[in-house]
Amino acid sequence: MPALGLEPTVVKRKKGQNEYLIWSAKAGAALTLYEKSHVLYLLRQEFSPHVTALSGEAFQLKTPYGTAVMPISASLGDQLKLAIFDSPQLVVQQVAALCEQRGWILDVITTSQHTDSSHEFWNLLEMQQWLLRWGGGVREKDIQIFARSMRSGHSFALQQQLSSEDAVNQLTMIYELVRRGRLVPQDICTRRICQDSIFLVRGD
Repeated sequence: MPALGLEPTVVKRKKGQNEYLIWSAKAGAALTLYEKSHVLYLLRQEFSPHVTALSGEAFQLKTPYGTAVMPISASLGDQLKLAIFDSPQLVVQQVAALCEQRGWILDVITTSQHTDSSHEFWNLLEMQQWLLRWGGGVREKDIQIFARSMRSGHSFALQQQLSSEDAVNQLTMIYELVRRGRLVPQDICTRRICQDSIFLVRGD
C-alpha cells in the first residue's frame, strides 16, 4: 500500500460527475480528486493554518462504492478536517465513533451537487442560508441531528434531509438551545438510516 495521503483511495460513485476531497498525509497539503469524463485530475489545495501534520495513521472503511482510506491525526489536541463528499451515513457514523473512542475532535464536512467544492459550513447559521438557497432542489424529509460532543470546540453532525422553511426553523431552535446550554447530546439523536448528505458542523 502506498504512503498514506500520497495516493489516496477515493470513495467511488456509480454515476455522475462527483468530486472527492481526501486529506493528504503530507503536511500543509491536501489532494482534491474529481472525476470528469472518466479522467482523474489532481488539484493541490492548502490546509488551513491551524491544521497540523498528520501522523500517517489511517481509518479504512469499505463502502458500497469502494474503499475509503482517511488519514487521521493521532496527536492529542490536533484538529483535522476530513471531507467526505456525498457520503453514506455509515461512513460518517463510524468515523465519528472512532474519534469519540480515541478522544479526537473531528470536523466532517460533506456537500452535494449544489454546493461549490470549497464551501465549508462552520456554524448552523450558514447551514440555514444554504438550505434557503437550495430549498427547491433538495427532497423534503426529516432533519436528523446527533451531537458529537459538548466539550470546548464541540461539533455537531447534521444530516441534511429537509430543505423547507420548517427545517430552518428547527435548526435555529436547536442551535439556540445548545448555545444556551439547554440541550445536551443525549437529547439529539438519529432516527432512521439514510443515504443523504451529512454535515458535521462546529458549534460556537
